Amino acid sequence: MSKVDVRDIRTEMIAKQDVFTGDGRLLIAKNVLITNQMILHLQNFDIAQMEVYEGEVPEETTRMIEKTREAMELHFRRVRENSDFMEFKQRYFAGVTQLKQTVNGMVLQNRDMEISRLIAETDALFERSRKSLSLLDILHHINQIDDLTYAHCINVALLCRLVGMWTGYEGDELDVLMLCGLLHDVGKARIPEAVIGKPGRLTAEEYELVKCHPLFGYNILKELGVDERIVHAALMHHERYDGSGYPNHLVGEQNEEFAGIVAIVDVYDAMTSPRCYRPALCPFEAIALFESEGLRRYHPKFILTFLDRIANNYVNSEALLSNGQTGKIVMIHREKLTRPVIRLGEGAENGKEAGRFVDLAERLDLYVQAVI
Repeated sequence: MSKVDVRDIRTEMIAKQDVFTGDGRLLIAKNVLITNQMILHLQNFDIAQMEVYEGEVPEETTRMIEKTREAMELHFRRVRENSDFMEFKQRYFAGVTQLKQTVNGMVLQNRDMEISRLIAETDALFERSRKSLSLLDILHHINQIDDLTYAHCINVALLCRLVGMWTGYEGDELDVLMLCGLLHDVGKARIPEAVIGKPGRLTAEEYELVKCHPLFGYNILKELGVDERIVHAALMHHERYDGSGYPNHLVGEQNEEFAGIVAIVDVYDAMTSPRCYRPALCPFEAIALFESEGLRRYHPKFILTFLDRIANNYVNSEALLSNGQTGKIVMIHREKLTRPVIRLGEGAENGKEAGRFVDLAERLDLYVQAVI
């Protein structure tokens, strides 16, 4: 057992003892796997230290991990067997292949980029996603992709269009914003595949090379005569509103609006897409991570609207809670996005609590473990 400073608490650690607020309310139950939502709560309640296990994994924790995995696999299977999802997936793979061919042809062979074709094909994919299933749910379940960079660009483009609609952009502006997302990582085409596709940790030299991709992208796109907002999105999507980003440490309104949207969506998609070293984060985990890392890092015109709409997208979805109970998300608190109201389902203990409403804003020790 080890007592750890809260600043050093990381996800995947396991609580050794119950953690209480200053007024005696249970905040984290013992034997629970620490999540981003819990870390955010520890910060909000000014908890200084907590005890965690060293190496050992309690049987109770193992059971909960297995239950979470099984619930998510069942949900994934239901989504992937949906006919609309299967049709979307086929078009999606074709879109990833087409984008890769277009970018490589443009960067490596100096071929012209067919802007109108890129817009038409990506917009058609966006419209296909609106047929029945939520775009967010669809993208959360597409994970068998070899070309991660290009799949990520497609995801960011689709989400940028969605965010643009949420924030009132229309017509040609939506097309430009979508292209900002589609081409934001074009500079990675000038980085060796052995570095971009490396499954393990990058060396310091490799990481510095990858950090050059915004400048590479800027230099590629500025020669093509495309809308300046697309060029600047490639350059600025790793900038942060508080000046903590790169390559130029831009502050505040020096960051263009479309680049600010791409920056948010870029991070969200990276969090909620599976990687070889971790599963996709639950959307509520992603929201908590945005909040714990500091919303001031992102464009204030967009970040709160984005997170609010993401959370509300999951109203009426089934959720697995950190104590193993399941229920339906029925309401989102605007000021506490990760603390929804849940109507407990048949997974409630002994069935006795089924139908009861639990407000996670009041029940501090419960967390959304997964959307199922």
